[in-house]
Amino acid sequence: MLRYSLKRLLLAFVTAFIILTLTFILVKALPVTLKISTSAGERMGFYDSQVALGYFSVIVKPETEHYQPTMKIIESFVVDKKEYFYYPRPILEQYFSWLGNIFTKWDWGTSTSLELNASAIRLIGRRLPVSMSINIIVVLVSVPLGILLGIYAGLKKNTWIDHTISTLIMIFVSIPGFVVITFLIFFFSYQTGWLPPSWPSSTAPLGTRILGYIIPVLALSFGSICGYGRGVRAEL
Repeated sequence: MLRYSLKRLLLAFVTAFIILTLTFILVKALPVTLKISTSAGERMGFYDSQVALGYFSVIVKPETEHYQPTMKIIESFVVDKKEYFYYPRPILEQYFSWLGNIFTKWDWGTSTSLELNASAIRLIGRRLPVSMSINIIVVLVSVPLGILLGIYAGLKKNTWIDHTISTLIMIFVSIPGFVVITFLIFFFSYQTGWLPPSWPSSTAPLGTRILGYIIPVLALSFGSICGYGRGVRAEL
């Protein structure tokens, strides 16, 4: 059992490493655009931090003549009659800099869309409790309902009830969660107005914050309920 557990843990780390690597490379292949309206000084500070992290390079004119028109310049700034040109390093260089920053500084990079230059770890940590609470509720909801659904379908084997449950399970297993949540938001938020269309803020009333859990929990529960139900039905 210990050997099996260690093997599964190692595979989990390998899988996470592959996912993080592919995500980093694909995101870095996108055009660099700052999605936040900021001043030139704040943007320049952001690019300076990217240079320090090893993701960007900077050249200064007229102090250097290494500037080439073929460089993919993202943005330039003029300070004290000097022009600073910022351009991204090759993706592989950025990737190894990213790995080095993680292992030596535990620095996972900074945000370009939520809070300019904010630590990625800090942003994740701020949202992690909400994600964990939603997933805990999903497990508490989907496991008993899925088991009960599978037992009921097994007891009604080869009847119209069994066929109906099996058909619904096949449908909901096939629909991605983001499609389900889109329809839930459209109907329960925009059509009926019963539930909030986005996650309530921490200062919202308690009732509104509780209602905010319903749509994400439902969207994540459908697939899990169907998965548990199908497994129990097959075993019975």
